[in-house]
Amino acid sequence: MRLRFLFLPAFALTLAPACRTTETKLAPAPSEAAPTVVASNPEPAAVAAQDERAEIELRRDRAQFLAAEYLKVGDKKRDEGDIQAALSQYANALEVDPTSVTARERLARMKALLGDKYMDMGEQFQDAKEREIVRRALEHTGGNVTHTARLLKISRKGLQLKMKELGLRDPSEKVEP
Repeated sequence: MRLRFLFLPAFALTLAPACRTTETKLAPAPSEAAPTVVASNPEPAAVAAQDERAEIELRRDRAQFLAAEYLKVGDKKRDEGDIQAALSQYANALEVDPTSVTARERLARMKALLGDKYMDMGEQFQDAKEREIVRRALEHTGGNVTHTARLLKISRKGLQLKMKELGLRDPSEKVEP
């Protein structure tokens, strides 16, 4: 019994300082309170918008750097006399950075050197690409124009006109409205 009486006061003395320090940490006395500036946490939406802007800026910088590299290689190819390779490099630069005025100017110069031949070649390439896409889609659907149009996400009539234009359809066939 005597131990219980000794143990309780000793235990109370151990807890008393811990309680006092907790009290002062949680609520300091008014005389000790210093003026505090409450830092506002930025809103998550604002942080996300700022991160998005930073990422867009980083992508823009990367695109400009890559376009500059394509332009350097294109200039080198032009100096070597390989106009076709230079044209390809300038087109790559413009594809990576569509806002590049320098790439547009150099591409225009190369087109002028090649003349109408280049324009015809580009149209022929585009037509061949479209013809192959439509041909494969028709093959995939077993020649069903309606299903092919759905697959290509265009109207049936639009597909029929495109097929006629590309020579995949008999020109004498009537296109239904």
